[in-house]
Amino acid sequence: MKEKTVYICEKCGMEFPQQYPEGYDLCQEHEKTHINPIGYDPVKAISFQPTDTYPSYIRVRMTDGEMRGYWIDPMIEEPTEAKEKPSATGNSIEG
Repeated sequence: MKEKTVYICEKCGMEFPQQYPEGYDLCQEHEKTHINPIGYDPVKAISFQPTDTYPSYIRVRMTDGEMRGYWIDPMIEEPTEAKEKPSATGNSIEG
């Protein structure tokens, strides 16, 4: 029996079937090309409805310096175990 290792980008799922170290290195370099949010500017949380706790539109700064806007779908919610402020859990993306 033979074993085959495939390296997979954790962000987009692209596969790198090359052997180690080539496949590993290619995957690492590829993952660095994805742009991520680096911070959240509360001033840019610009759209709230009267009954909203959270904004319905935010602007987020990315690692390449660009600002991108995102509409939030209020129907999509991730379950939370405890209601805590993000800064209290260490999960804040404030920059």
